[in-house]
Amino acid sequence: MRLASAAAALVWCLAASAGPACTALAITERNARARRRARPLVGRALSIRGGSALTSTLERAELSWRERVAATESANHLKFKLVLEAGYGATLQLAAELQRRGVSGAWLEVDYVMAGILTAVAGKTYAAYRVAPTKFVEGSDEPAGSTTTSGKKGRGVPRWIATAPTNAFQLGKYTLAQRLGAFVAPAPRLFTSGCACGLAGYSFAAGLSQLRALAGAGPSLAPAVPILPATLYTGMFLVIVSNLTLQFLQGVIEARLIEPATRKHPAVGQALIAVFRAARSLFASAIAIRGMQLLKLQAKVAATAAGVR
Repeated sequence: MRLASAAAALVWCLAASAGPACTALAITERNARARRRARPLVGRALSIRGGSALTSTLERAELSWRERVAATESANHLKFKLVLEAGYGATLQLAAELQRRGVSGAWLEVDYVMAGILTAVAGKTYAAYRVAPTKFVEGSDEPAGSTTTSGKKGRGVPRWIATAPTNAFQLGKYTLAQRLGAFVAPAPRLFTSGCACGLAGYSFAAGLSQLRALAGAGPSLAPAVPILPATLYTGMFLVIVSNLTLQFLQGVIEARLIEPATRKHPAVGQALIAVFRAARSLFASAIAIRGMQLLKLQAKVAATAAGVR
């Protein structure tokens, strides 16, 4: 009897002393689960496979998206703007192809047409996304623009560029030097993406011309364009024209004028945004065509099919 009482007392003492430890262990486990849930979904999925480099890239891309969504009204509103840019890019490029080839020629060489459309869509959409306004969110290294400047500090990049926002006109307390840096910071990526899109599009069209010639597929309407100069021109066009016009459109006209004034009438705001983005696209396209004409890079039809001018 005494042995049973002693055993019961020992068990009670052990339970009482282990209670706080068990509670602390449970709290620690709950915190760990919360941290795992807070990690980006793509990061959790890929970390299981050990894809550290790919995981880091996708996590930065997700953070970049969340920073841009935070600066606009919703993710759908940001998607609406990007879809507009893609749609205008496709429409204007299609109009240019129809003017150059005619309807019959466009149908005969739809592969060339699609190559040009995809190149235009990729370049315009990326430029619009890159210079869109951002806002500080959880995980950002710095308020607004951290994902576009991370990794630059300590590598010889001036602080006024490394800490620049993604849009020179976005809301927030920035120095004049930082706002000027917003035009410089995205330049390398815009130039690279513009050159990549131009090189891919022009090279693909040239390759199709060679394949058609080898296969005896008939006369070619492929534009005879000097690939390297046209590629460099495309990159510089994104750095200068697209960069300046998109930053002003997104940072001033949309973020400071249209969206605050039409917050209670989102349909009106979207209509105005569509109109101003269409005007910007037409203006930029006119500059692009005029620039290629002045530099003698304007596409010339190598041969004309019967009945097509």
